[in-house]
Amino acid sequence: MSNHSSSKLRVNPLVSGIREDDNRLTYLLNMMKDGYQNKRWQNKDCGTIEAFYYEGSDLKEKSLPPTTERLIWLVDNLKQAIGNRELDSGNKTTKRRNEIISGEKRTMLEAKNNIINYDTSKSFPHKWWVLEGDSKPDIFILTDKYIFIGEAKNAEDSLMKTTNLDGDRVQLVREIEGAIKYARNNVLDKNEREVISFYILSEEFLGKDGNRDDLANTMNGDTAMWDNSLKHLSHQSIEKIKQTFLGYTTWEDITETLGFAFSD
Repeated sequence: MSNHSSSKLRVNPLVSGIREDDNRLTYLLNMMKDGYQNKRWQNKDCGTIEAFYYEGSDLKEKSLPPTTERLIWLVDNLKQAIGNRELDSGNKTTKRRNEIISGEKRTMLEAKNNIINYDTSKSFPHKWWVLEGDSKPDIFILTDKYIFIGEAKNAEDSLMKTTNLDGDRVQLVREIEGAIKYARNNVLDKNEREVISFYILSEEFLGKDGNRDDLANTMNGDTAMWDNSLKHLSHQSIEKIKQTFLGYTTWEDITETLGFAFSD
């Protein structure tokens, strides 16, 4: 999530309103403009809501660790991922990471062993061999059927499309992959919850250079917005992640249709 206070000021009352009347979640999903699958929500049953994770809740934002496959890929391909950027070698962490970039086999093997042997049900620690941190969706709603993740933008400049160590890693894609991992590790009555993702954007955000193009490319399944973030996965797995994307709506439409008034 962006730390931009304007997004928080909107997410908090929206999700609080859904907590007061869970029918509002269905109304919100019905509003989404067609995403990758070009299918509307059309009053589907969202299931029984079990938990809300967002900045203003007691549970705070849901922290979603990267997958083991992702971290192993980064060890093998860190030079490719980081591009022309250079790491400052002033501390132990960057020294070891520079060894990975240089292809030091002993360092790479140590990193992979640490990753493989770590308990995948937990968040990875802040260690030199963890080359991507947790992602935190603005909205994470858990039901007995679905995991809904929403990324909100208001006055921000753009969709986040990089991490510190990868120039092609879209924020929402990280969150979807993390949510699918969570669903697999938290199966309910032998049924894996389906992940549904969406954006909530402002007209101000959409008016900034490049943002409408990025959104259109997201909705069309463009390689730059999806595949480039998922080079560690098969085509079939990438397609599954794309299919989670329901679409987007705007804060202005939420105000008009659902009657929310935001203070920012």
